[in-house]
Order: sequence, then structure tokens, then C-alpha cells
Amino acid sequence: MKKYKDAELTPEICLYIKQWVKEHSDEINRSILENIKKK
Repeated sequence: MKKYKDAELTPEICLYIKQWVKEHSDEINRSILENIKKK
């Protein structure tokens, strides 16, 4: 885990990731549902 020490998750990065997930959750859920329907 030593190589990750320099790139720590700062609060800003965590916020950015949460925001990105929130913005894309509809897309993500839709693609998951489509994949389930295909099976």
C-alpha cells in the first residue's frame, strides 16, 4: 500500500467522486438493468 501514500483521498476528491456518482447514477442503473434483461 506504500505507493498509494502520496495519492491520498482528500475530502475534495471524495466530494468529487460522490458528485460524479450522483450525476451518473441514472445512466449506471439503466445499463445495469439492460444487462440484466439481456440475460
